[in-house]
Amino acid sequence: ERERWRQIVHQVLPDVRDPDSCFEQLHTHFGHPAAWRAFPDVAETLTHLRARGLQLMVASNFDERLHPLCDELPELKPIQQRIISACIGWHKPSPHFYTQVVATAGCPPENILMVGDDLENDVTSAQASGLQAIWIERRQARTAQSISDLRQLIELLTPESAAH
Repeated sequence: ERERWRQIVHQVLPDVRDPDSCFEQLHTHFGHPAAWRAFPDVAETLTHLRARGLQLMVASNFDERLHPLCDELPELKPIQQRIISACIGWHKPSPHFYTQVVATAGCPPENILMVGDDLENDVTSAQASGLQAIWIERRQARTAQSISDLRQLIELLTPESAAH
C-alpha cells in the first residue's frame, strides 16, 4: 500500500527534485489528524444517524493510517466499524471489498447504504454488489441518486430504514 501511494505521489508531482523525500513527508503529514478536516455536515449527520440506531461504518481505499485519524477526529466518533482496503487486501471497486463490507455489517447487502464521493468506486460498484448507494456530489447533486450535503441523509432515511 505504501508503494501504491509512492507511485501516486511520483505521478502527481513529477517535477519534484527529491520524489522519495517528498513522498515521505507527505505520507507522514497525512497520517496525522491535524492534516484533516471533516466537512461541516459530518458531525451533525453521523451523531443524528447513530442516535437513531443506525450502524455506521467507514469503507475506504485508504491505509492503516485511517485508524488513528478516526480515533482522533471528534466528528468521526460515531463510526463503529472500519473497512480499510489496505487491511483487507482489496480495493474498491472490487466485489471482494464489498463482500467484506457486508460481512462486517452482519446484515443483507440490500440493508446497507453506501454513501460516497466516487461514482464508480462508491456507487456503481456498491450497487453491483447488491448494496444501496448514494453519490455525494458536494458541489451540486445532479441525479436522483445523489446529494450535495450529508445532512440530506437525515431527511432521506426514515426510522423504518434504520435497521443498519
